[in-house]
Amino acid sequence: MPERRARPFRPWTGYGLVFALLVVSFIWTAASDTRADRAGRVVLEAAILLLALRAAGIRRHVIAIVTIPLVVAVAAALVASGRTEEAAQGVVAVISAAILAGVPVAVFLDIRRTWTITPHLIMGLLCVYLMIGIFFAIVFRAVDHFSATQFFAQTSRPNRTDYLYFSFATLTTVGYGDLTAAENLGRTLAVVEALTGQLYLVTVVALAVANMGVVRSGRHARDAQPDETS
Repeated sequence: MPERRARPFRPWTGYGLVFALLVVSFIWTAASDTRADRAGRVVLEAAILLLALRAAGIRRHVIAIVTIPLVVAVAAALVASGRTEEAAQGVVAVISAAILAGVPVAVFLDIRRTWTITPHLIMGLLCVYLMIGIFFAIVFRAVDHFSATQFFAQTSRPNRTDYLYFSFATLTTVGYGDLTAAENLGRTLAVVEALTGQLYLVTVVALAVANMGVVRSGRHARDAQPDETS
């Protein structure tokens, strides 16, 4: 079988660009939260997903197929973002979370199809870690919008920065305690995020870094084909 060439590490493209746009999304979320901002971030998140699929080497026709429901989801989010009801804002949050959930799928498909851990893949794994924090912040906000009770015990009027702050404090297990979930669902989600963040770092990322450049054995490595889309 011909060898599949590993994609070179280019920080300004591939997963490097995905990571940079995730940082932009994070900063944008913390800086402003108008209706226009929410609509714009959904468009940015859709672009992030498409770039992640491209960085993962997914074939163009598959990306084109994924683009169809993605456009529908973005259109629904744009319509909902223009409404003031709590449920409508919850729908925007759910759509954002669903879009971002596609990023780790793309990265792990890339890892499954590649037989050597490279800096390109390590950057993809870091994108997933950052995405986890943003994803849970959106989920917390969605729960707050759909729930009849307040999400945080300390405030009944949290802003988007509060959700980000609480999410990343939970993900990194800092546990400042100035914001805590008031109800069982929020507490359960916080535990899930904390466990996900710690297990991800000490297993997935640690193993990937430890095996940098090591050629994996097994069926997937033997059957690997050249990537024509990179």
